[in-house]
Amino acid sequence: MTTDNQHTIDYAVRNITTGDEEDIRILEEPATYLAAFPEAIREDAARLIAEPGVFDGVSDFDWSIWRTNQDTLLVLLLPYITDRALYESDYGLWEARVLGSEDEYLADLKESNS
Repeated sequence: MTTDNQHTIDYAVRNITTGDEEDIRILEEPATYLAAFPEAIREDAARLIAEPGVFDGVSDFDWSIWRTNQDTLLVLLLPYITDRALYESDYGLWEARVLGSEDEYLADLKESNS
C-alpha cells in the first residue's frame, strides 16, 4: 500500500528501527508525522505519541515509556511501509532506499564482499 505520505511513514519506521535515537523526531514534530500516518492507525499513534509521561518537552520525557510505545507504533506502521519483504530480508538496503543512498549502500556492500 502506498500513500501520498509514504516517505514520512517509511522514515518514521526507519527512525524507530535503527535505535539511534532518531525516533525522537516523531516527538519533536508529532503533527507532521500524525498527518502522514494512515487514518486507520492515526488515533492509536496519537495516543502512543502523546501518552502522559512520554513527552513533556523534547528534553524531558520518560525513555522507557517511549521505547515501549515506539515498539507498538512500529507494529502499527509496518503494514504500510514500502516493500515490507525487503525490509524483512535486507534492512540495510531498505533503509538506504528510504534515505536516498541506495547506490552508495550497494557500492559499499560490493566493496566489503571483494
